[in-house]
Amino acid sequence: MTLFGFVLGFAIFIGAILYEAHSIALFVNPHGLLIVIGGSIAAAFAGFHFGELIRAVKGLTFIFKKVSENPKKYIDLFERLAEKAHKGGVSAIEEDVNRLAPGFARSGLDLLVNGFKREEIEDVLDTKIQAMVVTEQSDSNLYRTMASLAPGFGLVGTLIGLIIMLTHLEDVAKVAPSMATAMTATFYGVILANLIFLPLSVKISRRLESKTWLCEMIKCGVLLIYDKKHPLFVKEKMNAFVPGADRAIQGKTGSLARKPAAAKA
Repeated sequence: MTLFGFVLGFAIFIGAILYEAHSIALFVNPHGLLIVIGGSIAAAFAGFHFGELIRAVKGLTFIFKKVSENPKKYIDLFERLAEKAHKGGVSAIEEDVNRLAPGFARSGLDLLVNGFKREEIEDVLDTKIQAMVVTEQSDSNLYRTMASLAPGFGLVGTLIGLIIMLTHLEDVAKVAPSMATAMTATFYGVILANLIFLPLSVKISRRLESKTWLCEMIKCGVLLIYDKKHPLFVKEKMNAFVPGADRAIQGKTGSLARKPAAAKA
């Protein structure tokens, strides 16, 4: 849906331009676009570390991927593990844990089967969650910062164009076209800020909320198994993380429709 939103937004603007002006060439200004994009990137380099910029760019690949993670599988997994641990102790689930793919759930369960204390398990998992939050908030802040800078650089491009125009006032016929060209830089800045950078920041923030929610649910499951809670209690407690409407859907279809997690945990 992210890519659809970008395509739809640009299609609307291009359609509006063609309807009124009948030519997209009036809004083409490579120099203005270079000032806006180049200025925003340069400011980002000045305000963020190079590693943060690279990580933020690489993180865009996850934004365009379809969300496939289903929290129900973790509820089923922890219910099954709780049942085994309830009957045979924590050692009974060690083989199941070793078969899990690397990730947040595997990390928490590894600590459990290796005999760490409850507070130690909770501390490690909380630290992992906090590190994830700090990292992805940095990515979101980067695009939010660029969204705030792009209109300003658009204005800079417009001012440069107006200054050049004012030096050639002797040719009155060129004044209006030159002013129109100068204004395109501001247009680029506003479009990039509100259709590209700001939506990317919001998307990353939403993804972070989803991942944090999933990790908190997994952490709860690990600690419930440590406390030797009944499998039914584990299932109901983890289901409590799911909004009521989603639980109703889950009971009917076996899947969650409204609260997907954004990445594997």
